[in-house]
Amino acid sequence: MSGQAEEKIDYEIKYRPAYSLLEVHLPPGSVIRAEAGAMIYMSSNIEVKTHTRIREGGIWRTVKISLLGGETLFVNDYITKNKPGIVGFASAP
Repeated sequence: MSGQAEEKIDYEIKYRPAYSLLEVHLPPGSVIRAEAGAMIYMSSNIEVKTHTRIREGGIWRTVKISLLGGETLFVNDYITKNKPGIVGFASAP
């Protein structure tokens, strides 16, 4: 996660132990990255940008992670602009 300034990020794990859901409260100007398909809900003021993991270490590292590590090829950045926002995430089965 990154933002304009280092701020504490509030979060809550709901419905545990089964069907746990992570609710993240993002301050204005923050970005949080998650695998594609992990988001369950979000505030209407959050912008989503999708890209491949290639930006994170090259094509061969990305292919290796996707094939051997079971992670998705695509990731989403959830971005708050001038207002706080909420994003809910769940893990894949």
